[in-house]
Order: sequence, then C-alpha cells, then structure tokens
Amino acid sequence: MRDPKLYSVIADGPHVVWKVRSQLRAPFTTLVALFGSGMREPSEKVRVLWRFESAADSSKTFCVHDSADDLPIERCHSGTPYDWRILGVDGDSLESFCRWLANEVIAYLDAQPQARKLTARSRERINELVRSGVNAGEALKQAAEWEPTPAMSASCAWPIEGRGIRAITCG
Repeated sequence: MRDPKLYSVIADGPHVVWKVRSQLRAPFTTLVALFGSGMREPSEKVRVLWRFESAADSSKTFCVHDSADDLPIERCHSGTPYDWRILGVDGDSLESFCRWLANEVIAYLDAQPQARKLTARSRERINELVRSGVNAGEALKQAAEWEPTPAMSASCAWPIEGRGIRAITCG
C-alpha cells in the first residue's frame, strides 16, 4: 500500500523557511497508524507534527501539523477527519507531496472494515418490538437489516475544495 520510496518521515531537520501551505483532511489515528505518533510540539500554535523529506531531493521537506487554535483537542486527535496544515518550500513539490499523502490516507482507510448502520425500516421494526415487550437484544436479532455507511476516505481527497496551495505571507 505505502510507497516509502517517495517520502520518508524524518525526526528533525534543518531550519526551513516555509513558503507555501495547504490543508489535507485525515483522521489523526490514520496518520499515527501510517507514520507513527509524530513529534509532540506543545506550543502556543502546534500540538503535534510530522516532518517528511523527499527521497529524490532532501531539500524538499514538508511539515504536517495541527493547530492549537482548533479546540477541542479530542476533535483533532481522534478518528474523526481533521483538516491538517501542510507546509512546503515550493508549490510543485507541495502539490506532489499532498497528492501522495492523500493517496496514502485513502488507501489506508479503504483497507479498513467498512462501518454499517441499521436501515430506517429496521429501526422502526426494532422499536415496535421493544414497545411490545421484546428485549432490545432479541429485537435486534429478529429485525436487524444493515446498510453500509459512506466510506470515510471519500472526505480525504486532496485538495479540500477551495483550499489548494497558497503562498505564506508575513504580516
């Protein structure tokens, strides 16, 4: 699934002047499963980050991080999709990195068991059975009909609508 030949996680790197930014939607738990726990960066702006470098050109580095402004932390650091900030040194390499990262996230999520939910008709029938005195477990056994939920990976495509690559400006 993963192609570690393109980019690798690095523990730290030289100081970088980030020139472009983007965002990528992915669950924290997916990034941890793919790339490890990241570097904890307790600061006013960032709580966790991953640094990557291109295998083809080590001067092409990237930073994926959360924002301490996004509250609560449980929303950012859970299985719920979150909009991660991504920094790079130039637009072309950042675009390639974001496409690679999105593909890694989507492939991982698509390999997970798909969630399911009760159909509306099934919920109605179970409620009728419970109201008539059947215990909930037995009602579920008798009337459960399942349907798949939409795949979470569908929300993780890059770029997020209206949030492509942007220059970083000071001021």
